[in-house]
Amino acid sequence: MKFEKEKHQILLDKAIQYGYKAIEPYTVKEHDNVIGLLVKYHDQNTDNGTYYLEIQKDNTVQLRVDSPNTIANFEKTQKIIDEIKLALDKTDIKKLNTYDFVTLYATLIQDTVILPLAQQLYPENLKKQHIYKEQYMNVFLNDVLNYHLAEDSKQINEITINGKPYWFKQLIEEQYSDIVKKLEDDYEKRIKNNKKTSN
Repeated sequence: MKFEKEKHQILLDKAIQYGYKAIEPYTVKEHDNVIGLLVKYHDQNTDNGTYYLEIQKDNTVQLRVDSPNTIANFEKTQKIIDEIKLALDKTDIKKLNTYDFVTLYATLIQDTVILPLAQQLYPENLKKQHIYKEQYMNVFLNDVLNYHLAEDSKQINEITINGKPYWFKQLIEEQYSDIVKKLEDDYEKRIKNNKKTSN
């Protein structure tokens, strides 16, 4: 099947939105009456597989494996978990209360996940970095909760979660002026409330 820009542009847009890149020359293929675009993940150091990105009839995005990812992320993730546990065991962690743990993990998530993402997506725009940090934390924590509640890891859509940072960036771009106005209004309200409290 030949790639047609007018017909398949939406697949290109969705690839970018979910953090993937179309492989050139563009290749499209039909599976079960659904057309897919051949793509690869933007970071080949974490996922070197190739996939056909498809938009299903219910508008959900699905990746059909063409060439599987050979990078063993599970072992790498488990190694990091073990190292973090070992480091915490060497501290006075037993003396911390529940609020201390909230502070600890909120700071770790902010500094190791949210901030690097914001800097990567907006390397030269500090205002958008700030907006991203403020807004995306809720999205990430919701994914953490869903992962915790899932009875089976297969209930968690890895592709969707990996694509959310890029989808959220697009959302910020589309609603930027409204988001900035809301933040400015909230800031003004806080100032007024602080003045009332001080008086």
